[in-house]
Amino acid sequence: MAKRIFGMGMLVMVLVFGMTVVGCDNGIATSANDPFAGTWISNVVGVDVRIVASDGNWRQYINNVEGIRGTYSFSGNNVTLRLIDIRPAVVFSGVDEWVSWVNLDPAIQEHFGGSQTTAGTISGNTFSAQGVTHTRQ
Repeated sequence: MAKRIFGMGMLVMVLVFGMTVVGCDNGIATSANDPFAGTWISNVVGVDVRIVASDGNWRQYINNVEGIRGTYSFSGNNVTLRLIDIRPAVVFSGVDEWVSWVNLDPAIQEHFGGSQTTAGTISGNTFSAQGVTHTRQ
């Protein structure tokens, strides 16, 4: 009987530890704790830009046409965006099909600073990245 109680106690401890690890904020976006989730808008040199983010995925629309999509993670108010693919015809010029980052022309990659990731910061109802400030809609 004592062994059975000890065994149950160990099982409870393992389950409590496991739930603690799973329940910690690890920067993976969830709707409950995600400061980047939602819609962000800006106007850059007469071009309407809208970013829609949820559950670790984001899409950027340029003049209401989807042109860039990717994933994101966050830590507090700091957001790291990772570009997955782009439609060059929407953003610049060229083919009107989705092209993955690794297959992009190096000149287009250079437009993004040569990096697939970029950092941004959220402050109140604004999100800033690459010198552009977006407002939460």
